[in-house]
Amino acid sequence: MVAMTSERLLATLKSALPSAMFEPSETAPKPVEFTLGDGPKVRLYLWTTTPDASATGRPPDEYKIQIIIPGCGGGSPQHFDLANIPTFVCGFSPLFGIFTFWEVQYHQDCAYSKNLQFKGSMIEAATISGWEIDTRKLHGGAVEVRAAIHPNNLDKFIRTSIEADTAGVVGEDRAKFILLKSPELEQVLTPKPGEVITLEDVERKRVEIQGTRLHRHPKFRKNVLALYGNKCAICGVQLSILDAAHIIPVHHPKGSDDDWNGLALCKNHHALFDSRVMIIDADLVVQTNPDAVSVLAEKNLLGGWDTTLKPFVGKTIQIQPTFAATDKVKLEAFKSALKLNSAFGIAAPD
Repeated sequence: MVAMTSERLLATLKSALPSAMFEPSETAPKPVEFTLGDGPKVRLYLWTTTPDASATGRPPDEYKIQIIIPGCGGGSPQHFDLANIPTFVCGFSPLFGIFTFWEVQYHQDCAYSKNLQFKGSMIEAATISGWEIDTRKLHGGAVEVRAAIHPNNLDKFIRTSIEADTAGVVGEDRAKFILLKSPELEQVLTPKPGEVITLEDVERKRVEIQGTRLHRHPKFRKNVLALYGNKCAICGVQLSILDAAHIIPVHHPKGSDDDWNGLALCKNHHALFDSRVMIIDADLVVQTNPDAVSVLAEKNLLGGWDTTLKPFVGKTIQIQPTFAATDKVKLEAFKSALKLNSAFGIAAPD
């Protein structure tokens, strides 16, 4: 299985938790211990989340982490250390820039090189919402809560999970508890004293919010495409197959529908941008995410690279928004948005 190095995983984690104080460890990030600013001390085990091609018959939408704890010999049972402080097991998907979480107590004792699976659709949804929660019934009847979290929300998610532990909520009640703390719901769905809100109520509110977002999108799309002359900023294609991509995601506190936060992209380059394979830096130069490219290469999924992306790497975007030549304030906002986007879930170069 292709994997990010421990050094790059740790760097990615640190970039997502800039206020955390990390303790030195030869085994980091499997596990790594850190303190969340003025918050609690935490232990976290982190692996690379990759497409699961380990066995025939696995769902095509499935991703996984492969658990190998340093110091465990091949064939030996493995044991997560859960002593004294909140402990998490998670993965990071370089293809999407998203952290994936399982509940560690359900996997505390496991076989060597065990795989933990995760829905790819959930990871992809988290690139839009920033905070996806789902449940899975395990053998024995327990209900595990799994999460896909954008790096910007990682600190909040960890704190919320610890709050759920303190409150003693499990299963669907835990899923509801954590969903209610998501950025898109926390301000609009607060239970009143004595009010009972079900998981179904929470999901309905999410659908309502997402519908409102879609209602706004046509205006955003029209404005953004006009700024780029109805051409893809990367390749210049038109052909009525253009999307308006948000640079800073709408779930981010700085995300907006302002025209400086938009890129006109063809379907291919929009997908590459959202999946973190392609990045546009603050100098408007097209770059690639080496960790994502490594995963694609290992999985033999780089078909089309030579025509779709390679010709544009290292070059300035072909089409720049019209305000680039007329509005310095918008141009600076545009470049700042690209700089912020390029930092999401990307470790600094080795």
